[in-house]
Amino acid sequence: DTLLHRMLLLAALAIVMMGIHLAASILSIILLSLFLAIVLEPVVALLCRSRLPRALVVVLLGGVLLMVLVYVLLRMVAALPELNQMSLQMRSLLTRQLTVGMAPLQELGLTLSPEAAMSLIDPGQFLGLITRMLSHVSSFFSSALVVFLTVIFMLIEVPVLVEKTQRLFHAESSGMKAVRRGIDSVTQYL
Repeated sequence: DTLLHRMLLLAALAIVMMGIHLAASILSIILLSLFLAIVLEPVVALLCRSRLPRALVVVLLGGVLLMVLVYVLLRMVAALPELNQMSLQMRSLLTRQLTVGMAPLQELGLTLSPEAAMSLIDPGQFLGLITRMLSHVSSFFSSALVVFLTVIFMLIEVPVLVEKTQRLFHAESSGMKAVRRGIDSVTQYL
């Protein structure tokens, strides 16, 4: 009986862990939203004490957060031409560095021209890496939008959350009473 109980517990734990693994992307967004809502709640409460309506405070705070997000996006887009220019300059810089670095190899009798070494090193791969990273920007911003909207919702719902929770646990519906009676009767039978 103890072995069966432990096996069932282990199976339940495995199922829960698998569920957490499958829901990791959603859970990370929800946990980040919860963290931001908890961090921003004192700011909202402080601004509400100055007799501003909570909805207005949340909208203003959300607008500030959205402006910061847009600012970061614009800074990233503005840096792209500079990144392209750096990748073009990288080839000449690498050629100079390889010429200096080949001197000790030539003293050992190994001959490798900087052009041959440059054929092994492709600066275009760096640009490809940056392009792959930028291709994930859209998913980053869609996740940021979901986090943003979730934080706004959480900040608006905080004052009524306590009341809703108390109402949920104190006022049982007839369906919940029937479920509770069913569970009680099964427990009594066992």
